[in-house]
Amino acid sequence: MHLMHGFRTLILDLDPNQHDSAKTTIMRYKRSPVPITQYLKIKKGDGLVTDKFTESMYVLANEPSVALYRLQEHVRRSLPELVQHKTDMQGWEEQSQGAIYTVEYACSAVKSMTNSTLYFKSIEGLLRETIGIKDQMNSSQGRR
Repeated sequence: MHLMHGFRTLILDLDPNQHDSAKTTIMRYKRSPVPITQYLKIKKGDGLVTDKFTESMYVLANEPSVALYRLQEHVRRSLPELVQHKTDMQGWEEQSQGAIYTVEYACSAVKSMTNSTLYFKSIEGLLRETIGIKDQMNSSQGRR
């Protein structure tokens, strides 16, 4: 039994002593729709071979390197989408920070306006005084 690089192809030699008539079965065990027993042509008395083969297949299928390969496939498939989400989130964060700055600036402007009532009253008093002086000037010009 030989597992080739990449964990994709499994090669089985049923009788390695008979090189001329050796039956070599190549199967793709990953996502194979055909049961493993259909690939093997074994006589009835060879139940031990199929049991050992089944046990070996379970060991190979659950081997840590196969798990890491599947994990790598999952990461390779899902990583571009995650990167896109990250860049989208960073863009939204920048927009949010800009909006937060604008709102904070507007709030500080409103707060400073509530403290400016003293200044507005002073301006109102000066405007009234100016209007009064202008009226006096107009009336003094009208007498001449």
